[in-house]
Amino acid sequence: MIRIVGAGFRSLMNETVGSLAEFPVWWHTRGFLRFVHAYLAFISDASRLLGVGVWARNLFVPMFGLHDYLSRAISILMRLTQIVFRGMAMILVALAGFIAAAIWCSLPAIAAVLLFLQLIGLF
Repeated sequence: MIRIVGAGFRSLMNETVGSLAEFPVWWHTRGFLRFVHAYLAFISDASRLLGVGVWARNLFVPMFGLHDYLSRAISILMRLTQIVFRGMAMILVALAGFIAAAIWCSLPAIAAVLLFLQLIGLF
């Protein structure tokens, strides 16, 4: 009976220590790849939501079917304005993703430093 309990405890300790040792490797490899795939899907959804490509494809198509020069000029100016502001929104979304990726990569190190400071009583 003691052998079974000892073997179970040893197995539990190996699993726990192994998981703790494997976590930083997972965080910076498979976990980061999962984060990147989710980020790319988010960028794709944001691009579809903002519709920058649709605005760019229809840049020279006259609005409301009016084909005179003034209507075309107004149409181009309005669409250029939309493309610029929607493009800036896409840049902000991409920048937020890069900041999130930097935080993702540095979070284990920050946690380790805070744990060390907690253990020595400085924090």
